[in-house]
Amino acid sequence: VDASGLKGGAEWGDAVIVAPQRIIVEAIRWAVAAGGTAINYMPCISLLESNGDVIGVRSQCGITNQTFEFHADKVINCAGPWLQEAVNGESRQANQRPSQDRAIAFNVLLDRPPLAAHGVALTPPESGAPTYFALPCNGKLFAGTVHLKPRKTDSVSKTELEGFLRHLNASVPELCVTVEDVVGITSGRQPPLSKGSSTPAKAPKIDVCGNLTNIEGVKYTTARHVAWQALGRALRMNPSNLPPYSSVARPRPRRTADLRPDQLSAPDLQTWIQEESVIHIDDLLVRRWDSLGTEPELSVMARKIMTTLSWSESLVSEELQRTLS
Repeated sequence: VDASGLKGGAEWGDAVIVAPQRIIVEAIRWAVAAGGTAINYMPCISLLESNGDVIGVRSQCGITNQTFEFHADKVINCAGPWLQEAVNGESRQANQRPSQDRAIAFNVLLDRPPLAAHGVALTPPESGAPTYFALPCNGKLFAGTVHLKPRKTDSVSKTELEGFLRHLNASVPELCVTVEDVVGITSGRQPPLSKGSSTPAKAPKIDVCGNLTNIEGVKYTTARHVAWQALGRALRMNPSNLPPYSSVARPRPRRTADLRPDQLSAPDLQTWIQEESVIHIDDLLVRRWDSLGTEPELSVMARKIMTTLSWSESLVSEELQRTLS
């Protein structure tokens, strides 16, 4: 790091979620253990209404295309960037994009060794430059976050990527990272602080309209409190008067950080697939496991897993194409 003019430094503690998809899966497993029902590949295609109010949702199975209706006294919409599409009755299909009025954020995984054993805050020596983070990630360097204004496309342009890498190199002159060092880009959408802004909103938004409650902009660190608030508003009661949290013990977490799916036996793989509703191989590698591997690494893992499960060669080819896309 450029030490010219440097007068000191600071070290502080923070939380890092290395596999956010596992947080979601484990929360679902706990909800199911407490009596809830989780349904995979079942997007909402429209709301059910009666006398001007919501009475449930209509969904379509992503496997059989069969349509189902689920009736409920209260409906809570937590569809994230697709929140408005769900309300308007637009199916969340693979070729659809989320709401275009949401800001874009992205991080980059670089094929470079970590800068340190812990996270580092980096601020380029430019007026008004943002502060970024750089973290160790499976022996590589994970850096971000870049915030972009709302637009139609989700993809990150080469110019935007090069601008971020230029900031990293300005912060750490010896890094000399280029586009060729990029292993992968993770991106998503979030509510902006104001219309057209690249700055993310500072607080979640909870809107109640009759029997329908919409929630967006939730941070992991405040999610439980936001859920508590949302239930209180949806049920029109003081959250302090809500029934106590379920006393059902949390299921023992699946320690995915300590295992590789391609090293499991067929029975263990089948158990994992059945318990967590894995339909496609990318469900396992991308949405059930904490993988940020390169395409060749994922391809080798996927083929080994499918061979262990005795899948046909035609299915293996189809699933590999789906995973890498």
